[in-house]
Amino acid sequence: RTIPPGAAFEDIPLLTKDLLRAHHEDLLAVDARDPRIYEQKTSGSTGVPLRFYRDRAQTLAESVSSDRFFRWLHDVPFEATIIAVLATTRSEQDFIGWTRLRRAVRAATGRAPLPDPWLLTLPMTDVRPGDLPEYFRRWARLRSYFLVGHSSGIDWVAQQVEDGHVAPPPPPVAIAATSDTLTEHSRMRIERVFGLRLHSRYGSAEVPFLAASMPERIDRYLFNPLLAYVEILRDDGTPARPGEVGTIVLTDLNNRVMPVIRYRQGDLATVSTLDAVGGFAVVESIIGRESELLRFPSGRVLGASGLGQLLFKRHHFAPWVRYYQCAQVGDNAIELRVVWAKEPGDVRERMASVVRDAADPDTEVRVVGVEDVDRLPSGKVWVIRREDASASSTAEPVR
Repeated sequence: RTIPPGAAFEDIPLLTKDLLRAHHEDLLAVDARDPRIYEQKTSGSTGVPLRFYRDRAQTLAESVSSDRFFRWLHDVPFEATIIAVLATTRSEQDFIGWTRLRRAVRAATGRAPLPDPWLLTLPMTDVRPGDLPEYFRRWARLRSYFLVGHSSGIDWVAQQVEDGHVAPPPPPVAIAATSDTLTEHSRMRIERVFGLRLHSRYGSAEVPFLAASMPERIDRYLFNPLLAYVEILRDDGTPARPGEVGTIVLTDLNNRVMPVIRYRQGDLATVSTLDAVGGFAVVESIIGRESELLRFPSGRVLGASGLGQLLFKRHHFAPWVRYYQCAQVGDNAIELRVVWAKEPGDVRERMASVVRDAADPDTEVRVVGVEDVDRLPSGKVWVIRREDASASSTAEPVR
């Protein structure tokens, strides 16, 4: 009903979150069978969920394709166990039959060695600092492992090590941050604690497992062509040019239950000056949701990446800041909420002045101390959002 017969692909109308909500059942494939259908939701930063259907038959193919793509790109051994750092509860795999003693006995008797688990989890909702030594002991029994998961969760683990609450774990072979926004402050801390260059993975709940950062550039991504077709468009629907910021538009190549064609999920990115690397589409500087940009009366905008660069690269406030969030509480008023690492003294006023310079001269800026950062209903940590009456987004940031 929507796509004109014979229309070119570029003329297909964009699918938006509002359309997905309004035509939820219309978008379900007419021949979809119940065993293949499973419903998912995003909680939404305002608590309003977005419901959609995924194709159960494609889950394994997508997961394996994404995992192999990342391992190949970053030279991660295929036998390395994934340690998934999750915001929500997930039961830990049993370690039955997986001990050094059993491994030694099998080796002595000439039997094939026991394989390490493919996946273990670290559920952040259940873990306290005192629990980490036991998890680290389990990881020490692995031949190799790499951390993948919520940026805020990996950063929390790094913080516990840096504060001396727990001895560092055996070093992973790689670390990939995903799901919630990776701040410059968190990146610096994770790399400092683990002694590794941090990588990033990008995707969304609706179209998962999409891309991995390039080895030498955490802000430049290669998109897996087996998973999605990627466009970056201007507001008028034409392709953005190299160096321009546009909206990411995705076509899922695997979901046969609810085909997602030319889906504008709301993320912004800069078009790379590189057309492709090794045949893979290149996208860089994924800025985040359009709704995450703070907009001021003059037209100036401020995003999470720019705020992090401002606070921790141009100005060196990292020693005072444990965690932070920035909320727009009025059309021309913002509040920077900081979990202080040490007594701020005059740093509070200096930070307010720096942030004000990035906004408008008359912008009201408050820097306030808080006990802990706020989380979305899903457990993810937000970095920037609007809390004033003009906020209109119901989409949860997924990184």
